[in-house]
Amino acid sequence: MHFQNARSSTALNYLSLLRVLRGRRDRNALIVLFVFVICGVVLWDNREKSETSTISEPAQRQIHKSLDQAANPFHRQPSDMPTLVHLDLKGSPPKMSYLREFLPHVRQLGATGLLIEYEDTFPYTGRLSVLRSTAFSYSKEEIDELLELAHSLHLDVIPLVQTFGHLEFALKHPEFTALREEPDNDWSVCPLRDGSVELVKEMIDQIMAAHRRSKYIHVGGDEVANMGKCGQCQRFTASHGKVGLYRMHMLVVMRYVAQKWHGVRSLFWDDMVRHWSPSDLKAFAEFGDPMVWCYVEHVERMVPPKSLSMFASVFPKVWLASAFKGAAHRSASWVPVKLHVNNHYSWNRMIHENLPSRNVIGGLVLTGWSRYMHHWELCELLPAAIPSLALCLEVAAAGEQHSIPDARLQAISSGLGFKKSIPIEQHVLFEDEPSGLNFPGHAVYELIFRFAVFRAEFDKARRIFNGKDRSSAFEVLAEKAVRLSEDADLQLNKVFPPPVAQEWIRINISPILKEISSH
Repeated sequence: MHFQNARSSTALNYLSLLRVLRGRRDRNALIVLFVFVICGVVLWDNREKSETSTISEPAQRQIHKSLDQAANPFHRQPSDMPTLVHLDLKGSPPKMSYLREFLPHVRQLGATGLLIEYEDTFPYTGRLSVLRSTAFSYSKEEIDELLELAHSLHLDVIPLVQTFGHLEFALKHPEFTALREEPDNDWSVCPLRDGSVELVKEMIDQIMAAHRRSKYIHVGGDEVANMGKCGQCQRFTASHGKVGLYRMHMLVVMRYVAQKWHGVRSLFWDDMVRHWSPSDLKAFAEFGDPMVWCYVEHVERMVPPKSLSMFASVFPKVWLASAFKGAAHRSASWVPVKLHVNNHYSWNRMIHENLPSRNVIGGLVLTGWSRYMHHWELCELLPAAIPSLALCLEVAAAGEQHSIPDARLQAISSGLGFKKSIPIEQHVLFEDEPSGLNFPGHAVYELIFRFAVFRAEFDKARRIFNGKDRSSAFEVLAEKAVRLSEDADLQLNKVFPPPVAQEWIRINISPILKEISSH
């Protein structure tokens, strides 16, 4: 608005000068004025653009391309429910240079939003600055650019802030150990201890101050297995039960969000309340909605169908969470596409059979976990999961319950640069090493493919060879392992900060080299 006022004031000055010059009939002066006016308008336009956008011109061209449905190889009819992609930045945070490519691609694939979990990569300030990872965290400018890019792509952003369990990244620091539920366990806060709620509120405030466009915040709340262990909480649960303790803390958090950040609604993971009665849940409905999560091939085995319909009867909206990576094994490197596609088929069947309509669904979040827990090792890397993400978004949008039509499977595979359709129905690799891929980070996907083939060769040599035959096989494999390690260092450092490549090599290749050298 201040630019518009300034431009108006400048225009008035020009007009005043023009009247004077006309009165003097000074032709040369009029020409100079005309040039001056044109230059001034251009300067104001450029100033407005530079002040209102942090996006570079190449990125803006990529945005226009992503929004051009006619040029989109993945184009389909819009989904009847929002589909958000989870960015788990706590495990292997991509560089901004990669995110500038990834977000437009996600938009092309059909996503409508992002659920961003920062944990220790967020640029906390003040007393919370200790939470920032010493290995890598984003700057405020990078967060601003990320959110501006998402907005330009019409991607809604929901930040996720853990507020009960999964707080190792905060409670591991001496400044906050006194807030732990158990002295030797940094998993969760004691909700009754002085300072616990203040820490949670401060994290929420700093996150929301950076996400002023967001209409939702995810406040976590899952897997608080050690809730009620300390003496203070035991005395509370003796009278109110664990249901009362959990409800008390989560209501404090969600009520604070509603009061401090007007118009923002909370989302929370459902597992701690999955078997509650409607009367126990009713108080939550004023401030938040549940996000029902399940990442297995048969959702009904973990989520009772009656729970889904019960949530729909209590809350205005029910949110769902599937997985496109990070749900197979805590140290997995190869992404099992079949597992994740089947997970989405199963969710579609659950929706069809247990909800009155898809209109009651607030959205589906396709989670992509980078670590199971803060102190655990890396699992699958984001670029290696893009084929899985593309297929899972297709299933989610189309509502498929059993299979993807061959034409759509071929179109998606071709759009990613594969020469053949991605083999979903079996846990196998391609017969030939993929080439000609074109999605962001495809070199990392190709690296992981080569490692998966190498790992299979190593396991086979260890299983069937003995004596000299094993020695010969191991010698060849050692050379391959060294080349893989060098390639991993090169390719992973293009996408991630150096600690990611170092950790990936340490947990995947170094143990094999150690075993070979000890033979």
